[in-house]
Amino acid sequence: MEVGGAVTAADAFQEQQTRLTLPRQRPSGESAEHGFAPPLRLRVRRPRPRTAVVLVRGEVDVLTAPRLTELLVARLRGTLRTLVVDLSEVDFLGAAGLSSLLYADLLARHRGVTMRVVTGDNRWAIRPLTVTGIGDRLNLDRTR
Repeated sequence: MEVGGAVTAADAFQEQQTRLTLPRQRPSGESAEHGFAPPLRLRVRRPRPRTAVVLVRGEVDVLTAPRLTELLVARLRGTLRTLVVDLSEVDFLGAAGLSSLLYADLLARHRGVTMRVVTGDNRWAIRPLTVTGIGDRLNLDRTR
């Protein structure tokens, strides 16, 4: 709306908002063959008593991180002494995924559980952990 021939800030903001384009969402049933990364897959192994290894594959973003958080919290409520979160096969680790790891780390420390985060040489996991400084807080292991 123009006031006395001038464009108001609200008008400029509204015009800017209408020009934004959102990234294409993956339609249900569409897979990696169509150019999209695979969805989040979680697997738990118990190599020794009181030890669990959570293998994380795919994307950890705002839509999938709650599943990761739920799984990690469930494991930490048990009798574990060691929890290993393996991110070596992650395709994307977003802010919500980092938050899940921090929450699990806080809970693990409170319960006296040793939590390790394994990245291997996966840059998709290493980069967000190092850029944000979160890797300094976590017990990070770049070996696999």
